[in-house]
Formats: sequence, C-alpha cells, structure tokens
Amino acid sequence: MRTKLNQYLSSLWQNSWLLLFSILLQTIIVVQFTYISKGGTSIDASLIQILIVGLKAFTRSVAWAVLFWGIIAYFGSKKEHSVFKPIYTILLYLFLFFQSFLFLGESFLLARYQTVYSHEIISILTGTNPREANEFFQNVISDSSILWSFLVYIFILLISLIYRKWSNRRDFSTSILWKGFVLLSLIPFLLTLCYSTPRTYKKVLSASHTHDYSVAPFDRVFWNTFGYIHDYNKKKEAAEAMASLDLGDLKVVKPFKGLNLVVIIGETLRRDYLHCYGYPLNTTPKLDSLLLGGNLVKFNNVVSSAPNTIGSLTKVLTFKTFDGAKKWYEYPSLCSTFSKAGYWEQWTSNQESTGEFIQDINILAVQADETDFVNDRSIDAEHNEHLTYFDEDVLPALKTDDEVLANHREKKNLLQIVHLIGSHPIYKKRFPKSYAKFKAQDVPIHRSAHKDQMVADYVNSVYYNDYVVSEIIKHYEKEEAIVIYFSDHGEVIYDDPRNPELCDHGMTKEALRVPFFVYISPTMQSQAPMLLERMKALQDRPIMTDAFTRSLAELVGIQTKFSNPQVEFFSEQYDESRPRVIENFSQKVVFTQDDNLLRTK
Repeated sequence: MRTKLNQYLSSLWQNSWLLLFSILLQTIIVVQFTYISKGGTSIDASLIQILIVGLKAFTRSVAWAVLFWGIIAYFGSKKEHSVFKPIYTILLYLFLFFQSFLFLGESFLLARYQTVYSHEIISILTGTNPREANEFFQNVISDSSILWSFLVYIFILLISLIYRKWSNRRDFSTSILWKGFVLLSLIPFLLTLCYSTPRTYKKVLSASHTHDYSVAPFDRVFWNTFGYIHDYNKKKEAAEAMASLDLGDLKVVKPFKGLNLVVIIGETLRRDYLHCYGYPLNTTPKLDSLLLGGNLVKFNNVVSSAPNTIGSLTKVLTFKTFDGAKKWYEYPSLCSTFSKAGYWEQWTSNQESTGEFIQDINILAVQADETDFVNDRSIDAEHNEHLTYFDEDVLPALKTDDEVLANHREKKNLLQIVHLIGSHPIYKKRFPKSYAKFKAQDVPIHRSAHKDQMVADYVNSVYYNDYVVSEIIKHYEKEEAIVIYFSDHGEVIYDDPRNPELCDHGMTKEALRVPFFVYISPTMQSQAPMLLERMKALQDRPIMTDAFTRSLAELVGIQTKFSNPQVEFFSEQYDESRPRVIENFSQKVVFTQDDNLLRTK
C-alpha cells in the first residue's frame, strides 16, 4: 500500500507541470474576465467585491486543475503496465489540447466580445452553417487579439516546460513539504465539489446556463454545455407544441379583409449607416424618395433587444419580452397567433435553412403556413465561391393576398414575412458588383486601407439593401398593404473604444440602434384614413423590438391574454418610460428615453 502511495506521489511530482500550466492559463482568463465584468456588479464595484469574485473563480480553477492533475498522475503511476501507458498518454494529450483550446478560445472571446464561453455563444455556434463559419474565420483571422492570445499561451507553455525540466532533475515527492502541498490542494477541490457544484447544478437545471462570474473556465465549458443540451431537449419538445400554446380569449376587434401585412427583417444593419438617418453618403436613395412621397414613416428611436440574430428574433417573433420569466419557446409565436386570427402566413427567407442542430429561427419559421427558403443551401454549395445568394432572390417568391386566399378561403388576410441576409459579414458578398458604388476613399472616417475597404463594403451592402427593400415595398404599393421593415441588430464597425479593432456583433450604442420603417399603401390609407398619421405621430417614441409581436397584434386589432397597451408601442397607451434593457455577451446595457446608453456591467 505504501509503495503504491509513494508511486502516486512520485507521479504527482512528475506531472506537477500540468498543474502549473492549467492554473496559470485559467488564472489569466479569470483575471481578464473579472476585470472586464468588474466582479459581476456595477462599474463602480468596490475592490473588495472584485477580489472576492476573482478569488472564488480562482478557487474553482484550482479545483479543476487538481482534478485533471490527479487523474492523469494516477494513470502515470501505473504506466509500467502496458495497458495503462497508452491511457496515460491519451489523457495527457487530450488535457493539453483541451486546456490550450479553452484558453485560446476564451481569451479571444474576451478580447473581441468582452464575453466568455456561454449559452449565447453555443447558440450562435450551433446556429451557424458552414458558409457563415467560413466567412467568420475569414473576417477575424487577421485580428490582433488572436496573435496576443497565442503569444501569451506560448509564454505560459515555455514556463511550464522549463519547470518540467527542472522537476525531472529533482525528486521531492517523498518530502513532507510535497505531501503537505498535495493535501492542501484537496481543499479547493473539496470546497468546489461539496459546496459550489450542487448550487451550480440547481441553477443550470432552472436557467439552462451558469451566468455566475465566480465560476472557472472549465465550469463554463461543462455546465453551459450541459445546460445547452438540457435546453436543447426541452426545445425539441416545445417546438412541436408552440402552435398550440394558450392565447387565452383571442379576439379580432379590427377585422380586415384582404390585408397584406408584410414584415421585412433585415440583418446586421445599423441605423446610422443609412443616409435617411444622417449618414453622409447617399446609401438610401430609394428609401429617401419613399419618405419624401409621404407613405413611408421612419422611426427614430428604436433599439434591438440583442446584438445577435437568435437573441433578437426569438423575442421579436414571440410574446417573449426582455423581462419575461419563461424561455422564448414557452410563449406563442407571431405566426401561430396570426394564424388563429385568420391570417395565411408566408415565410420567405434568404437565410440558411438547415443545420446539425435545431435552429431557433427555423422553429419559428415552420410555424408559418408555408415556408420558402429561396436559396436552400447544401454543404457543397456553401463552399462554392462562384455561387451567390443575393437578397433580390426573394422578390419572385413574394405572395399577395389574391394569390393565396383564393385557395384558402378560411383565411382573410396575408402575413408575409421576409427574412433577408442583409449586411451579414462578409460584407463584400452581400451585393452584386453593379452595386459596388462606394470605394475605400469615399468613407467619411479613414483608419487604414484594410478597414476603409471593409467599411466601404458594408456601405455598399446598405446601398444594395435599399434597392431590395424598396422593391418589396413596390411589390405591394397597389395592394391594401402595411409593410414594416427593421433590422434584427446592428454591428460594431471599428468604433468600440474598448476594442477599436472589432468589426462584428457587439454591445455598443450604435450596434444596438436599428432602422425601423412603416409603409402604408395608398389603398390601405383609403380603408384606414388615420393610420398613416398615427404612424407619423409615433415616429419619435422610444421603442425596443422585443415587443414587436405584441405591438403588431395590437396594430391590426388582435387581442390575447398577452395584450398590454403599455408595452405595445403602436398603442396610444404605450408607456414611453418602459425600460429598454439588453443583456448579452456577459454585459448589460440600458437605453434611456432620449436614446442614450447606460452601461451597467
């Protein structure tokens, strides 16, 4: 027995460089995340609060390092047996790979997005198809944060290898100090196992993620992955039940007949890059013309409910609001609600339709009576650089009430949802060459040749989007139609002072402010004479898009148990002091009524 114990202590000593390697890498992440999050409290968190949170995270990091160190050392103590030697080698390299990948991944996420591995990140990863993944890596491969993370990693690896070389020349495994150190290392492990783990488990079961700033990097990987799988299984079950969720006593108090209600969802379009919102380059000539014509109304104080598509649209297209207690899939969807109110729903999309996992947006799409993905991508097509997927491809697929209601006489109106690819990165792939109007030298603010070209590509995507949206409006100008256009979220474009190199999703004021338009056709104005004037009277209201489903239902007279005029931004009783709170990427921001942003964490 004593011999086996001595062999294990010796193996712990020989593999102690792994403990050092893991603790150093995790500590760097803990320090970086604790600093960015300010201890998970407000910006004015006290030093003591920050240190307490950081110490908790460090303790849990040590616990994970001790766990892996102990397991690997156990098999290392038996590697003279042929059956255990390959197990030891496999575990050793798996641990090194996983620890390295975790450090580089979280270090990059912190530098670029001020966040870590989380439920939101997993949702984005599982909702990304091969084309988007390829475009993302093309877009960020030159990011300096990757280089710095790699240099820090190499430095830590060298320190650990130097220590390994030193420890191999000496053997302190039988000393009292070493035995005492091994016993002390069990303290953080036992504290985490007996106290923290049960609490975290209960939290993950209820919330499907751990958003505690005091957890370790390995905690986030284990618990958030576990929570996502738990949530994924619940989502699969809920997807089939969404259409039958209770709406209460549904009433239609403003019955329309032959209405074309069109919702155009843009992608990654920030408000201040539209000429009609003040951008110096003429990126919206057609929308400008429609605004001058008087039938299009521009809303001036609208923010997204999240900085990414999934976080935004799972609120926009359901009754879920930012302060809703339940998961988004536990609320009725826009499509299922309007179907019960007598609408035929047509979902036309230029986004991806397939993936290895359940796609949140596609769960909502299939709630429609008919779903049409105009460019149904295969994996081979995703990697074909010669194929293009421009948004104008949705135009031939648009429906009108005359086309669909003749075959569905039980329906009275049409709800046409159009989901565009918009200005999603990579920007230069979002417009035909004929719309490459603006060059790098034309952009208002010059940074570098590469950045100026990126901005020019984004500007051209906005210019092309102007054409697509105006053509959709034109398609319905002779119908009884209400056309609403907005973007799911905006984009950080080299203007986040915390990360001037960032050109991607982010939690800044301009990345969350989105364009929002309402078009009332002349024929519709004849049926509802005051509707256009009503829209013009509301155009300066402070709005967040999480209340869109509720507001659209109120606009066309659909009442459910979720109806609340103070939340519905088209309502005369709308509460303009309603909080506009956005939480994502481990950050929380609040927009004031006058369109200013307060960062709370």
